Amino acid sequence: MPITDTVRHRLQALLKRATRNQQALPGRTASLKRALHRLAASPLGCVDYPVIVLGAGPAGSALHAALRRRSIASLLIDPYPVMRNTYGIFADEIPSWLDKRCIAAVTKPVVVTADGDRFPLGRKYCLLDNAALASQLQAGDLLEHPATIVDAHTVQVGEQTLRAALIIDARGNRLHPMANQRREPTLSESKAVEQVYQLASGVLIPQHVLDESGITPPAVWMDFQPPHAHSLPDDCSPTFGYIMPHPAGILVEETILATAQPPTPELFDTLTTAACERARRYIPTLVADQLTPVEQVCIPLLAPTGTAVDGAIPIGAAAGWINPVTGYSVATSFRLADLFAAAIANPTADQRRRLVGTLHQLSVDRWLLTAAVPVLLALNRRQLDTFLRPVLCAPQPVQRAFLTLGDLSGTLRGMWQVFIRQPLPLQGLILRHMGTRPNTGANSPLNQQQLS
Repeated sequence: MPITDTVRHRLQALLKRATRNQQALPGRTASLKRALHRLAASPLGCVDYPVIVLGAGPAGSALHAALRRRSIASLLIDPYPVMRNTYGIFADEIPSWLDKRCIAAVTKPVVVTADGDRFPLGRKYCLLDNAALASQLQAGDLLEHPATIVDAHTVQVGEQTLRAALIIDARGNRLHPMANQRREPTLSESKAVEQVYQLASGVLIPQHVLDESGITPPAVWMDFQPPHAHSLPDDCSPTFGYIMPHPAGILVEETILATAQPPTPELFDTLTTAACERARRYIPTLVADQLTPVEQVCIPLLAPTGTAVDGAIPIGAAAGWINPVTGYSVATSFRLADLFAAAIANPTADQRRRLVGTLHQLSVDRWLLTAAVPVLLALNRRQLDTFLRPVLCAPQPVQRAFLTLGDLSGTLRGMWQVFIRQPLPLQGLILRHMGTRPNTGANSPLNQQQLS
């Protein structure tokens, strides 16, 4: 059988398995259906707020703002309502309601190959201003306090008990190894102790340093050249650089796209060192005390999320709105926040079907992309560059469809384009690993759930 027929049959088999298992995937919708049905039958009842949203990250804040735009009162609760990480979004995915002040920078980034060649990404990419984003999305009732979900309509905030027609859980992934646990994981989640992560560590080149040097590094979405010959140990997963304008200067991040290595402080120190070395590649006169560490990012890619906790409806990372190939997507959270708010504001059968159908498609798409994670874990730096290049060089519609979670046909087209444009040895590696279980242990979420 020709190799192209083999991969075509493999994709068809994966799609069938994804569709068959969609109810067991992150984003399951049974609890959501029941909640919206109750809301339609008895819109408010005796409640303090129609909706209470727990978690003031991008997903929770976006839903809170979407409800306010529809004149639905909601209470946003978070003990630390600060968006610490930097967030980016493609210009063609910016929603019409987002204030222009939330855009910190608009760039036309390039991709740098392992050989040093450069090519344009082909799409404008924007860095968001977290302060302006929080100002717009968190306006209204905001309570800075830990909260505990009691049941589908009740939360406990200190000694205060609050009731709502809907409780929305947007507190992120319960298995996040770096976060302060704001709730207990379920039994099935607590068993899934091994994971695949996307990790990054970023440093800031302050604006005054840029002014003194007279050098402004270009915006780079992915730089596959090594930061320095000796800055990364041999057993470290392949990394790439991410260089973007920042309100206070230039952000330089070193990122591991996917790794089974645990996110230890030592690994983040290694990434921070690599980010500093990469910054010096662009401005050789930089010294260590001129660079400011600004963030450490850890995204669990395979955690079994999406199930309701005590009747609350999960959204964002808590609902599995994470592309397992590219990581968390602010654009997905913005898009689905509007759909959720529309279904809550007008919980008709048509609105419910539209929302549930979208979440089903997102779940199937995420399941299908999960099949590529074992391939990512098997690639070295040069192979990762070669593997991703067909998508990064693709026409804008194909690139957007593949990188946007929820476009199933686009994902299939993108996966096919990725495969047929690989050299023969890499095609063999893809066939050996695609859809298999990566070496993350018998209890890993991928082994337990994603490919069962």
